[in-house]
Formats: sequence, C-alpha cells, structure tokens
Amino acid sequence: MRLINTKTLKLQEFFGRVPPYAILSHTWGDHETTLQEFQNRTYKKESREIAKIFATCRQARSQGLDYAWVDTCSIDKTSSTELGEAINSMFRWYREAAVCYAFLEDVSTKQPAGPNRIRRPTSGGIGLSNSRWFTRGWTLQELIAPCNMEFYDKDWNLIGEKQDMVSELRNITGIDTFVLQGGPLEQVSIARRMSWAAYRQTSREEDIAYSLLGIFGVNMPLLYGEGARSFLRLQEEILKQSADQTLFAWRSTATGADKEEARGLFAHSPREFQNFLDIGDRSIQRSEQAKDNLMRLWDSRAPREPWTVSNRGIRVTGRIQDLRPNYERYHTVILLLNCCFGGNPGRIAGIYLRRQDGDRYARIRPGELASVKPLRSIISPYSLYGLRHGDEIRGHYYDQPWTSSYTIRRELEELAHSKFENSQAAKERYEHGFYISAKGLKPTTIFGQYKLHGVMMTDARGLLRFFSFYPDDRHMDIVLKTYPNFRVVLLYKATTSSDLILVLLGRKVQPDDSGGQHWVTATYLSRWELEEKSTRFLDVVGSLTETIIHSKEVSCNARDDELCLKGFRCQNCRLLDRGQYCFGNLRFD
Repeated sequence: MRLINTKTLKLQEFFGRVPPYAILSHTWGDHETTLQEFQNRTYKKESREIAKIFATCRQARSQGLDYAWVDTCSIDKTSSTELGEAINSMFRWYREAAVCYAFLEDVSTKQPAGPNRIRRPTSGGIGLSNSRWFTRGWTLQELIAPCNMEFYDKDWNLIGEKQDMVSELRNITGIDTFVLQGGPLEQVSIARRMSWAAYRQTSREEDIAYSLLGIFGVNMPLLYGEGARSFLRLQEEILKQSADQTLFAWRSTATGADKEEARGLFAHSPREFQNFLDIGDRSIQRSEQAKDNLMRLWDSRAPREPWTVSNRGIRVTGRIQDLRPNYERYHTVILLLNCCFGGNPGRIAGIYLRRQDGDRYARIRPGELASVKPLRSIISPYSLYGLRHGDEIRGHYYDQPWTSSYTIRRELEELAHSKFENSQAAKERYEHGFYISAKGLKPTTIFGQYKLHGVMMTDARGLLRFFSFYPDDRHMDIVLKTYPNFRVVLLYKATTSSDLILVLLGRKVQPDDSGGQHWVTATYLSRWELEEKSTRFLDVVGSLTETIIHSKEVSCNARDDELCLKGFRCQNCRLLDRGQYCFGNLRFD
C-alpha cells in the first residue's frame, strides 16, 4: 500500500503491516493529480486538485496521523496490475482506515455546528442531499466501509460525523441504518445492496460493476473495454458465492422501443434493482416503479442444489408453477425464488420464464414479479438452464431453430385462453417464418435425389451455426424461425454422392420498413469443388448475393385453422417454384 507522509508530503510504500492512516473520499474533476505528477512535483500548485490532497494531509496531521491515502496519487494507474489489485482491495482499505474524510466540494457551511455537531448548508449553498458526492458510484462503498467518517464542506469546515448523521444519510441513500452504523452487510439481501447503486453514475461503464466488488465481497479481474459485460461478470461472481436468489428479482425499467419481450436472467445494471430501494427523502426518488418489500426465505421443501453458470446458461434446480400444462408441459413457467413478499411465506416471489429451446429458458414479462402460493398441487421441482443475457437470445443460440405449424396453432389456441402471456407477442415471433410442407421434406420432392441434410443460421455479424436435420424423424411440416438481417441456409445433399445444393434465405430490414424485404437464392456445389478447396463451402455461403423476390399468396390449410403465408418465386432460378416453400409473413386468423 502506498501512503503519503503527511509531514514530508512524499509517498512511501508499505508491505505487510501498515501504519494508521487517514483516507480521502471525494469526487473526481477533469484532471486529478497523478502519482507521477505528485512524485515529480509537476502539478499545478494553485489547482484545487492538489489543494484537497494537501488539505487531507493537513487534517490528518492535526489529528496525529502521519500518513494519508488519496486514490488519485497513491495508485499507479499506468500499471493495470496495480490498478486491479487496488480496486479489489479498496473496500478493505477504507474499512481499515483510522478515519475517512468525505470532501463535499459543492457544499458550503458557514454557521457553527449545532447541538448535534452537524453544520447545515447555508442558503447560498446546495442542500446536502443534492451534493454530487451522493450520485457517484465509487463513493457508495466509501460511505459504507469506514468505521470512522467525517464530512467536510468545500472550505474544509466540518459538517458532521457519520455516526451523528445516520438518519439523514439513510434518507438520502436508502442504505439501512444498521449498515451505516457498521453492521454486517451479509444481513442485507443482494438485491437491496444493488439498489443502493441504482441512481449512481461512473465515468466509465465498467466502473459501475467494479465499484461494487467490496459491497458483495467478491474479487474479479478488471477488463476495461468490456463495457456492460462487467456487470454480467459481477453477477456471475456473486452467484458463485451466494445462494440469495433476490439477485434475480429485478424489474426491467425499459419502456417503448427499448422494451424487450424476452431477457436473460441477469439484470442489465443496478438501475433494474430500484424496486428494492427505499429512500426516506421522496424528493430524491426518481421513479414511480413498484417497490418490492422482499425478504429472503429458507424453505425446507425447496431444492438444495446450487445454481451455477455453465456454457448453456444458469443451471437452476428449483420449484416451478407450470402456467400452460394443457398446451406443452413446462413451456411457460414461474420459477419460484427463495424470497417472499412482506415477510409472508404464503406469497413467494417468482419470475416468468419461457422455453427458448430444449431445456433453456428466457425471462419474459421482465418488468413483473409473480406472487405464488406455494401449494404442492401446483408446484413441482424442475431443472432448467436460464439464459444469462439478451445476446444469447438475439444470437439465437438455440438447439433447434424450427418448429411446426401444428405446434404454433396449439400455442396460439392456448394463449387465447391464457391470462399469463400476450398472444400477439407470440404471433410476432413467427410472422416472418419460412414454411416447408411435409411433402416438401421428402427426399424426392424438391431436387430429385437430394434430401435436406442440415440447417445453418448466420447472424448479422456472420457467425455461423450448423444444425443437423433428420428427415426420417419428421412426420409433419416445419416453420423455420427467421430474424432481421439473419441468413438461413438449407443444405441439401445428394443421396448417391457428396454433391450439395444450398438454398439461402434471408430478411433484410430497412430503417423505414418494419416488415423488411425477403430474399432467396440457391446454388450448386459439386463433390469436385469441395475436394479441391477445403474452404469452398464456407466461401460460397459467405458470397451468395441477395436476390429480391416477388410474392404470391399461398394458403396452407389445416383442419381447425388456416395458416396463411406468402410464397415467393426466385427471379433467377426455378428450383423453388414447386409449391412446397412459403416464405414471409405468417398470418393467424
């Protein structure tokens, strides 16, 4: 640890045992004094940045402390290793300091301290609650960690000590009183601790996660440049160490065009935990969103298996309520969390999940929490994988990117009588599907002795995924799920050779065209071409050009319903014009 000698104003390094020191908590300006500038004395002597360092040393010296620590000049930020070690140690350093000085440079107090030793801001200064210090990400742990903390105004007049300001600080920050008094953080739920940072900001996106490491007692490497992924990693690290499932009890704050139908199980930011925030000063409350008084609950009937993160998502073994058992078992469920509303064990909190494919689920209705009565008749244990974040949904990393018209009709019929999910949202998931009839799946129907051998999907970034297809296992039609700016490649393989026919499908979305433009093309690859160049297959897939196609109405009749699609004819080939393919808008009447 590198400390400033308050008498000589020189930096000294300590290994092992560290002498008593004062520590500064402040908000950064545009150009703070770096370690190199402080060592070489190249700082501006009249700047307010160096002035607060000198003031810190002067105040520490007056209290009999020979050393002080200031983050701007006590860390070598040119060393990523030292910076990472410092940030992971920051909470402990503030906790172990003899005293912490909170410097509120936008607050002015002129009158003497009152009976409770707290100075009030003058009429010419801003109120304490409006200080920028209470809006920054890093100052959250700097408020919680110190055992002894003093607040100073811009002229270094003492405002008061934390122990005497607990009630006011509680109203401003929402932090529990016993925590401000030095109580254990472990008694506070994960979600409530997250909520304390709901309205705080950092200069760098990654720091909103890094500034919370100490509050959750986790360590992780710093990777500046990773952006929002830092908060995802923080939640993964918390999950490794805690069984507190309030981590998943956030509510989405998105509205309008930003609102997502399906989400991963992890939150985007601390802002989504604002439903746990309880600020006494209502003038500071920035949202009318519902407030959840959730308490952690230990239930002897709940599964004990830990929730873990794998490459398939978050492995969950828990209790669920199946919302649509008559349609498709475990398609749409409520996953019960180990927390309850208002301390009532008869009202268990849960989140809505919908199967994406196989045993993997995404969170739906992310702005809501379910309230469930834990009746054995409707609750059952179940294991699943929850997708971690939206990229896994937008990237369509599914086991199988197709379904059938029969399955779609069953789903819509069930939704018509269900109060748990919007049927219009389900329709939109399939309205741009590509339909292949049961007859079209037979090997001899489309391209003579060629049969559908596989399906590939490539997203807007060019990432390619290959799905095996076994036509002998199919007894009905299929509907391929297509997405904006994605490509789907149908791979037909000759039954007597290695020759291939590739059918490329896509939907290109223009800024002014919500429906998008559908296109299709096809090409032939001989066995000789494939043997001559090993990369020939991928080269062709990447180079196939979009062919704009004209639409014609095609009806696919069913017993109880009619599935209406638009069929298309390719401009430069006739391979697809045999009535077995329909591509475009599916209408459900």
